[in-house]
Formats: sequence, C-alpha cells, structure tokens
Amino acid sequence: MSDDMPISSSLESPLEGLFTDDHREMLAIVNQEMPFGRFQGRRLIELPEAYLVWFKGEGWPRGKLGERMAVMYEIKANGIERLLQPLVGATLDEQGNLINPDGISMPDLISDTNSDTQDDR
Repeated sequence: MSDDMPISSSLESPLEGLFTDDHREMLAIVNQEMPFGRFQGRRLIELPEAYLVWFKGEGWPRGKLGERMAVMYEIKANGIERLLQPLVGATLDEQGNLINPDGISMPDLISDTNSDTQDDR
C-alpha cells in the first residue's frame, strides 16, 4: 500500500479488538436472539448469511443489536462461524471460566480430550 493513500477508519473490521480478556461480548454476539422479524427468537449465529447481507445493504439496527449483527456478518462472510459453535448456549461463571450448556467447564473438556489422546499413545 502506498504511503500517500489515506487509510479510512470506516474500513476497520468490526472484529478488531474483540478478542480481549473479556469474552463476554463474544458470548453475547453468538447467543443474542433476534428480537423482531422473520427470524425472531433465533440466535445471531443461526441467522442465514443472506439475511445479514440484506441488513448490511439496508442498514443495521441501532445500538448493540446492530453492532452485534455487523460482527456476525463479518464472521459469516469470512466463514468462521463454525469455530464459534461451541459458544452456543455457553456462559461464564463468576471466575470467568467458560461453561458449556451441560454445565461442564470448557477447559475441563479440553484437558479431558488431551488426556484421552495421551492415553492412546
């Protein structure tokens, strides 16, 4: 990129700065339910990409919902929603540990998987 070309802040990705120590917003984005419309009650991660593309063209709703929909659009447009599927229905406990919908700590699941792999060697 040439030094004489200005960089527009409007080109910054909505994903920038999202992966911080506070993962609460990512959980909220994945688990946010649509409060209106054809897909009312469905999580943002469950929305069809075409629906998000339509909103991108027409304009996002105001507030947190619109911000979260814009991030979910970027996630889907880049084909990474599958990576976030384990977060569906997950919560954080008081210590900030990720808990899956069955009430199992996600780090416990990872360490159990690793110990299974090591036992097979």
